[in-house]
Amino acid sequence: MDPNYGYAASLGMAQLGYTGPTGNVTGAQAALRFHEKFGEDQSNLFGLSAGIFTTGPPSQNKQPQALNSILLGAYYSHDLSEPNLNKPEFWVYGEGGGMFSGNEGNTFYLEAGGDLHLKWRLSLSGGVMYVFMTKYSGYDLGGTGYRLRIAMNW
Repeated sequence: MDPNYGYAASLGMAQLGYTGPTGNVTGAQAALRFHEKFGEDQSNLFGLSAGIFTTGPPSQNKQPQALNSILLGAYYSHDLSEPNLNKPEFWVYGEGGGMFSGNEGNTFYLEAGGDLHLKWRLSLSGGVMYVFMTKYSGYDLGGTGYRLRIAMNW
């Protein structure tokens, strides 16, 4: 079977664990993924993703300081649904990669979740994310969090 390459662009939000007085860090998230579907019925997908997580522009008065990170990862997904042109398909996924923030906040992450392909290229996804502990603005950043996204798939 010929290769089936594609890509997806997503927007959403994420929440990361943070032990500072402000509690968990919540911010905007955007990502681009390049992938290949494979297998006899094209129900497996492997790809590489690149994205950003941001809590806004840096400010001297902000505590914790703005967290602006690049996320680079590898992504695997499997379709649990029978192929159908009219009904949504449910995919489960896993992703692992690095989170790069500059001087502080560099770490690794793992994520697992579900992706509901609503057809016509649109999908909704959500996953539980584990960020390996690191120091950021004097407190621990990491632990369990989540990501929620809306995506366009090609």
